[in-house]
Amino acid sequence: MTLPSIPLGPKGERVRTAFARLGLDPSNSDHWFTLLDSYIEGSRGPGAPLKWSATRLNQLITDVGEMESRLLQHAFGKVRRNEIFKQLAKPSGPVKRLFEEKARAYRGLKWQTLKKNYYRGWDPEQNSILARVLDQLAEDYQTEDGKGNQRERLLAWMKTGVTDHFEDEAGNLHMKPRGIRLVAK
Repeated sequence: MTLPSIPLGPKGERVRTAFARLGLDPSNSDHWFTLLDSYIEGSRGPGAPLKWSATRLNQLITDVGEMESRLLQHAFGKVRRNEIFKQLAKPSGPVKRLFEEKARAYRGLKWQTLKKNYYRGWDPEQNSILARVLDQLAEDYQTEDGKGNQRERLLAWMKTGVTDHFEDEAGNLHMKPRGIRLVAK
């Protein structure tokens, strides 16, 4: 597939901004489809608000995680997640400059909307991308207790990041999600 060239000027800048907002690369042909799909899902007439696309839900999850990390790096300490949603909806106060860039993607939305969609994003029934990732990972893992709840354990690991570290017989260090182990293929 030959990729379209993005023109210079304001129209081209809007296209580049749309790619950047979603964390997409215009030189990747799959990302053009993702951008178009996101646009189609987000544009429609009056009526009940649309549910967010899986791509947008994942972007929100990523942005919240990134902002949590930034706040820790800038010595603001652990911040309640509701405060992150509020800052993404309307940056203010001493952390305003940290949030301004990410907040552009959520302009006009209430912080409660961000909160609701953040938690929807962690639900595989609501987020098809997350469901596919869990299904693919579950094929390579089994639970240590043998209960076969790999998807649930993997989801908990993805949310918390809790891992166990170990050294193999050759002295190599490894990291694995807590409570699950790789299945030998």
